[in-house]
Amino acid sequence: MGSLTIITGSPGAGKTTLAARLAEASSRGVHVVGDTFYTFLAHPISPVLPESHQQNTAVIRATVRAAAALAQAGYEVFLDGIFGPWFLPVVSQELADTNMEVCYLVLRVTLEEALRRAAGRQTPDDENIVRQMHAAFADLGAYEAHGLETTRMPVDEVVAEFQRIRPNLRLEFTRETCRHAS
Repeated sequence: MGSLTIITGSPGAGKTTLAARLAEASSRGVHVVGDTFYTFLAHPISPVLPESHQQNTAVIRATVRAAAALAQAGYEVFLDGIFGPWFLPVVSQELADTNMEVCYLVLRVTLEEALRRAAGRQTPDDENIVRQMHAAFADLGAYEAHGLETTRMPVDEVVAEFQRIRPNLRLEFTRETCRHAS
């Protein structure tokens, strides 16, 4: 069995860059871009609106199922997307019976850096979305130990730091919840 690493954080935090780098470095690496699943919707609702909750839950379930299927086939899967602590109960329901190693990493950058990075994309994220999601990741509660501040770190340093702290990023799942693995 492979493994699943969920890499999350606000837009502009470096999720996609890190996940791609980690997948490329692994002989069985896979990078699942969670945002791609939103493009499957013919009539999406902005995922930051309250009325998008059912849509977002369905997309999270589909994304996690796809990533889990690859991990169960023996791949080392790096899933990037918006998987804040508020979605971990949904993730738990999907992964409770898999018995696979799951790590959870929240990348953090300053708001100014997130806005700069998001503005520089081919399809820039709306500034309000970046601000809202940055604020949503400010308090990780019980998952604070899964946060990694990377504002001033080049990607090679982020990769090295991830490898160093990876054993401390494990989660254990039940059908109801997940918790930091001791």
